[in-house]
Amino acid sequence: MRPFVLLVDDRPTNLDLLEAILVGLDIDIGRAASGIEAVTWSAQKEPAVVLLDVQMPGMDGFETAHMLRRGEGRAHVPIIFVTAQDADAERMFDAYTSGGVDYLRKPIAPAILRAKVRTFADLRRKNEEIEELSERLRMSNADLRRFAHAISHDLREPVRTMLSFTGFLEADYGGGRIDATFDEHLRFVTHAATRMRTMIDSLLELSRVGQSTSLEMVALDRALDGALANLKSAIDASGARIERSPLPTAAGDEAQLVQLFQNLVGNAIKFRGEGPPAVRIEATPGEDRHRISVSDGGIGIARVDHRRIFGVFRRLHGDEEYEGTGVGLALVERVVENHGGSIEVESSLGEGATFHFTLAAALPARHRPDDGDLA
Repeated sequence: MRPFVLLVDDRPTNLDLLEAILVGLDIDIGRAASGIEAVTWSAQKEPAVVLLDVQMPGMDGFETAHMLRRGEGRAHVPIIFVTAQDADAERMFDAYTSGGVDYLRKPIAPAILRAKVRTFADLRRKNEEIEELSERLRMSNADLRRFAHAISHDLREPVRTMLSFTGFLEADYGGGRIDATFDEHLRFVTHAATRMRTMIDSLLELSRVGQSTSLEMVALDRALDGALANLKSAIDASGARIERSPLPTAAGDEAQLVQLFQNLVGNAIKFRGEGPPAVRIEATPGEDRHRISVSDGGIGIARVDHRRIFGVFRRLHGDEEYEGTGVGLALVERVVENHGGSIEVESSLGEGATFHFTLAAALPARHRPDDGDLA
């Protein structure tokens, strides 16, 4: 679709002149002889840029600009004011506070006007391309989540059957009733099937992240409490010491934030050094975003692996060292990104690790209640 440029002037001769200057550009042009007509045009078709005369009867250019930018999705429509008057400081201030991006005085230099309009038209094309690519990516990610969920769900039944029959074999023939080799092979099969079940469950959990669109203000202390309650057995068995500072309230999905804390604290307990693990959770509150940090004194992560650890099934250690599926940190990153935040790790081998992630301090506008909801 070609970018739409709206020309607004109460004099037809001025509209003719503007249109003549823009001939040859790959754009669609709309003409409005008043502020009301301009608002009507804008409601039907979003302009890439508006060339707006300042002096018009009834509704002048500044009032028209306010009306143009009130419409849904129109808050950032670029407006170039055009006037025959000298631009004093007060009028320039009015122009920019009402949404203007430029202020041109008549007579207009055709080459300059064409260059400015071409720039805004190109920006609109690029924005539409980005929006189209983003929508394709969103649909592709949704398809991948559905595929992972379907495959994982379909794999659970045969794995459950394998584990059931290995249990039957253990009960009927294990314990040396045949020989030690049979018992050893049966343990291998059972271990492999159990590991596959764990990986499938982790994939299902990963595929579900991002499906929730309902955000609310969440007390992060409560989310951390839930995570620590789920980890109580691991904390008690390892003798872990958990230190925490008060955490703020953030915009999020509470169940996913519990998962986030549970995976980070669980990893800190798992990848510990020789002594009991020590984990610290603290926050740096911000006006727009909060920064949360989870630190440990464990085995640490080599700098070359700082990005690798967030990939699905990317493991730095074998099963004989540390059990796991390689999905935990991928899920952590997915949860943070699903909340519009970012995550990074600060670590070196043998010096522990600190994971820093950000969360929004307030709900996005689309999730805020309307004034009527508060009445």
